[in-house]
Amino acid sequence: RELLERVLIRFCRSQRLSYKQGLNELLAPVLYLVMRCRAEAANNEQERRRARRRRLRAMAEAVGESRDSAPSYDSETPQNSPMVSPVKHVEVPVEDEVYTLFERFMRSFCLWFYNDPDFRILQLCIHIFRLLLQYHDPSVARALERNHLTPELYAMPWAMTMFARDIELSQVLILWDWMVADKDPALWLYLGIALLLRHREETLTQEASELPGRLHQYQLGPPDQMHELMRSAIEIRQNTPWTTKTQLRRILRHPAPPQRTLVQIEEVLGRYACLVVTPKELLRSLDRGGANPGSAAPAAPEGKEGKEGDTTEVQHDEDLDLVAIDVRPLEVGIESGAGSFAKGTTLGQEAMSTEIFSVWLDHFDAVRGCHICVLGTDHLVVRADAESKTQHYERDADGNLV
Repeated sequence: RELLERVLIRFCRSQRLSYKQGLNELLAPVLYLVMRCRAEAANNEQERRRARRRRLRAMAEAVGESRDSAPSYDSETPQNSPMVSPVKHVEVPVEDEVYTLFERFMRSFCLWFYNDPDFRILQLCIHIFRLLLQYHDPSVARALERNHLTPELYAMPWAMTMFARDIELSQVLILWDWMVADKDPALWLYLGIALLLRHREETLTQEASELPGRLHQYQLGPPDQMHELMRSAIEIRQNTPWTTKTQLRRILRHPAPPQRTLVQIEEVLGRYACLVVTPKELLRSLDRGGANPGSAAPAAPEGKEGKEGDTTEVQHDEDLDLVAIDVRPLEVGIESGAGSFAKGTTLGQEAMSTEIFSVWLDHFDAVRGCHICVLGTDHLVVRADAESKTQHYERDADGNLV
């Protein structure tokens, strides 16, 4: 306990932040890992010494020396013995080792949640989590929202402790080992979605009065179930729009992203009730000519994403198979020369009425493995040309989303 407190005080001072609930739950698995590894190393060293003594005894017996005249190898081998390596191991103090591992883990996965005094990054992640759940399973999302179980109640502890709360330390180490190997700081979101989908039937059929208690009892499970859950999380990430994954890369990073980046993403998330994609992602998917869902994306072009020091690299991962429903007014779309999509459906703005749009969605019910993208004109700016008496439709660069 004293070691844990010293490391926490040292970490808070070095990062210039006040202690927040959850730091102790993040440090405990690191401390446990270091102490366990040191204990195993000590046991291994003792076993090596015993094996060395057995080998020396066997050598002495092999050359015909009697047990009485042979030196005793039951005691520790003298330090001046030629069997002892002259190279001495310099042991790192346990506090330094724990602190170093803890700091590196925090910088890679969750430091931004603790050094952000306004919790803006955490709130953005919770909002994206809500949209992701709505995107991957609307029924589960509606069931939870209907019972006032918002992600703030159950997903926030997952983010702040990387699932270290209320599970065995051995399970935490398995999970964190996988996270470190994957290197994606947003992995906890997909894991949380996978956990909810594992308990889908239970969530949909549970009594409203019992659902809050059951929700907090959802566990990662034993190692075999954890590995299955991890594979499900990877699949969910592969079936998430590249635009959303890019948004997460821009905000989940150390050092913290510039304020302009956070403001831009907050405006987008506050404006739309669903996930959005950039025109670049939509066009790249449509240009593939109907490739199978989840197929590898073309090579990423050289370039950077973001402004004011935001140097997050553009990554395409795997493109989704998008189907476009074009609801732009005809005077903006086809009649203005902007064109239409061969792999899509042009409905016009009148199709945005609830009845008509629902009928059209029924036609897409049999399309499995595709993701429907509604293309509107929310960010097309009309520029009037007084001389030629014509109008030009230009994209608003700050809202280039569909």
